[in-house]
Amino acid sequence: MTAEQRLIAQRDRYVATVCENWRGHERELLITLVRGLDVAAYNLRVARDGSSRDPNAGMRVRGAATALRPLLEAVRDMPGGIPWGPSRPDNALAFDNYLLACGRFTVAIRLAAMERYGIATATVVADDRIVIEALSDAEEYAEVEAGHAASARARVAFLAQRPDLAAQSAEVCRRLDRYGRAAMGWFIGYDNDSFLVEHYKALAGIQAAGVFEAEALPPVGMIGGRPFSEWSHASTSAYGAVLHHIDAAGRLRDRKPKLNMRDLMTIYARRDDIVEVLTERGDSRLRAMQLMTGLTLDADVAASNEDRYEIPLPYYIDAGEHFVLLPMFGGLMNPHAGLLDHLRRTYRPDWDRIVYGRENIFREDLRRLLPEPRYKVLERGQRLRRKDKSHLTDIDAVAIDRETGVAVLVQLKWYDAHGFSLAERDSRRDNLLEKGNEWVEKVDGWVDGRTSAQLAKAYGWGPAAEVPPRLLVMPRHAATFVGESRYDQRASWISWHALSEGMHKPDCDGFLEVISGGWRPHIARESFGGPTMIALPGMTVEVRTAGSG
Repeated sequence: MTAEQRLIAQRDRYVATVCENWRGHERELLITLVRGLDVAAYNLRVARDGSSRDPNAGMRVRGAATALRPLLEAVRDMPGGIPWGPSRPDNALAFDNYLLACGRFTVAIRLAAMERYGIATATVVADDRIVIEALSDAEEYAEVEAGHAASARARVAFLAQRPDLAAQSAEVCRRLDRYGRAAMGWFIGYDNDSFLVEHYKALAGIQAAGVFEAEALPPVGMIGGRPFSEWSHASTSAYGAVLHHIDAAGRLRDRKPKLNMRDLMTIYARRDDIVEVLTERGDSRLRAMQLMTGLTLDADVAASNEDRYEIPLPYYIDAGEHFVLLPMFGGLMNPHAGLLDHLRRTYRPDWDRIVYGRENIFREDLRRLLPEPRYKVLERGQRLRRKDKSHLTDIDAVAIDRETGVAVLVQLKWYDAHGFSLAERDSRRDNLLEKGNEWVEKVDGWVDGRTSAQLAKAYGWGPAAEVPPRLLVMPRHAATFVGESRYDQRASWISWHALSEGMHKPDCDGFLEVISGGWRPHIARESFGGPTMIALPGMTVEVRTAGSG
């Protein structure tokens, strides 16, 4: 039995034991765990006092799919009402620890699974001890951080246009206080109005700005019978409701500090009531139910997330035949990813048909990043032909740096973001390197020693210099993969987010410097640093970085 298989077996035994102890009370356990996840996400995304943040909050959220899946299997189509009541402190602590253990299992199993992809070795040194030696992921992680930095810049730019949304205005606070009340002595109740709905919808749009998943498809592309922009709008509206609820809960607790924030975060609703609200917004009942399905976490979605080591990101959670829970953690962790995952799994033919529209969007983004007058980015790509006029390949974008006269020939690659999934990561890596290297070979042969000026004159690109052109392969999300060395050095390889981050540095000397390696994403960590111990129920996993000793 491999280390990965041992860890999976140990995880399954542990989860089964906990669930067996709660047989017949799965709804109570589900509510307790969702409350714990909401608190963890709140600590990660909202809490402003760094000294009070839970250092294990992120790991607890990583355990969501493993912890919730068997409970969702049990409550599927379960009749009856919701056993709603205040949290029990002893249960809250115990099941926060359960989420923590599930998160650690998720991380440890993913690390062990990396052995199948050639980027780690996992050794069983005893029945209760495994040692995993992984290649450093520091550069790959830094590229992810560059994407996060780009998202943060987008939010700052939008907030600069709406300074009234940067903090709660006096009017928002007045309305929250006016409408908010304690219910049943421990829960929350509040009313709403159009002012607050529009305020939080606008705030949600800004907070979600730059999120990769919000721009994953062309806005006008039809998927599941509606434009992608409508799906994105639905996610944004749901996220607005999350932000509204969190502020309402925070204001209420400020006024009544004896209330437990854990009890105020998670709420529930009847399925029919949710559908009615969606129909009031203009959807037919059928389309409202379609949308609700896309925003709901059930056992099947949880199993899919567990298999891919992903965090489920729902706005609704299946709680039986008639009810759903309304969690906060899905919107807080990523306001668009949950629905996007549903669209990709459910409407794959539509997805595959409309992804080709990404290229035009990508090229326009490049035009905005490289503005006139220093740069010229052609409005269209270029089709290359052999001497016999047959099609050779395409250049997706041509950018000319007028200061140096260099023409940069660009291949744009917009693959789906792979998240924590190792299988998807490996697919993106292999596709990028295979297709990218093939493109470099063809274009380098087509250039055949000609200068930027010669190419520009022959194809009407405008003035350029008698210097060699440059080749660039630019994926949207990731160009760096741990353990990969097959990059054709006749081209530069850099992701869109890393390029954007480099171009925004105050000391940046231009596009060519960034793609030439004059700038690289800041490495914020040395992978795992020294040995890291992951303590699991009945087992210990030691993680080392290869070459660290």
